[in-house]
Amino acid sequence: MRDIEEAKAFRAELDLAERKGAITVETSPRDERPRDVRAVIVANLSALAEYLNVPLRSALASHALAQLNPHLDSYPVLRLIVERWREGKKVRGEEASLGSVDDLLDAIRVMNVRQGATDELLLRRASIALFNDSKRIEALPKWLDVLMSNDLSPSGLDSHEIFSSLGLLKSPMPFLIAGDVLAVGEVGKAPLLRPYMGLPSGSVLSFEFPLEPSCVLTIENLQTFHEFSAAGTEQRGLILIYTGGMPSPAWRRMFGLLLRALPKSGVSLFHFGDVDVGGFRISKVIAQSAREFGLVLNPWLMDPDALRMMGFTLRTATTNQAAEMTRCCRDVGWDALADSIARAPGLLEQEAISPSFPTRMDCHSQ
Repeated sequence: MRDIEEAKAFRAELDLAERKGAITVETSPRDERPRDVRAVIVANLSALAEYLNVPLRSALASHALAQLNPHLDSYPVLRLIVERWREGKKVRGEEASLGSVDDLLDAIRVMNVRQGATDELLLRRASIALFNDSKRIEALPKWLDVLMSNDLSPSGLDSHEIFSSLGLLKSPMPFLIAGDVLAVGEVGKAPLLRPYMGLPSGSVLSFEFPLEPSCVLTIENLQTFHEFSAAGTEQRGLILIYTGGMPSPAWRRMFGLLLRALPKSGVSLFHFGDVDVGGFRISKVIAQSAREFGLVLNPWLMDPDALRMMGFTLRTATTNQAAEMTRCCRDVGWDALADSIARAPGLLEQEAISPSFPTRMDCHSQ
């Protein structure tokens, strides 16, 4: 204590807590108050928590379970969250609290409204509509990520990609595409300018090809798309598409229009993304979109072992990262790549790789 008066006040506080049955004060008979305290022993944890107005961890976990119970079947990961909180552990840096439960409930509300949506909304307008708060959804990316991935570990997606996957954008995103393609709208057809063009997603009805395409390559990151589109102006029959990170519902619609217009055979689909957990989760979404049209998406420059042989130095992947990358590969039928990652995992951002395009041999081998 800083002075005797503060010590007296604290000793009186101990007396009150003892009378409430929260603690037991062991005293020294040789010392006078307030210096007579030898030990303070917890007598009743619940009484002490009530006296201090601090909720017990077990009470917080029970509150969380009661609040989240209606949603457990839809989002099984919620059980894991409550279990970790009951053990006193954090989830995504958040411990059990009334605030973290409220955040989870709001994230569930967003998911219930936007999961499976095929339209796009401005992020802050959607936030006002749901919560009367323009920035509320922007405070929820970690919980939206948990609910979307059904996993306590971070997905590797940034907040923009998390929102994009739900069709929530800060501003409308054009569909960036390069190649010999005609975009067909209500007022006619428009050829793409080189090196690329950005198309308004809602205005395109279909695609046509003045030159029969041989390969479609989707690219995760914007810088890489710019580099590839600039280097690929002479690559006839090659179509390049920027995914915007995690594809949005509008992007998937546009991608579907293009896939529907492709010749029934002879066109190979490739995806080039980051060699990390986020990159493979993005790959999985695009592969599933291709599968809806009976097409197979193939990885391009995403094999850690092959990249090492090309001279690249990869970062070390954790056991969990390697396992998730492998799982994503197996989910879409990339078993050979899954085996390679399991043998020698590694991480590499695609910006480190200079433009290199699939050859006709690569296309025919798929």
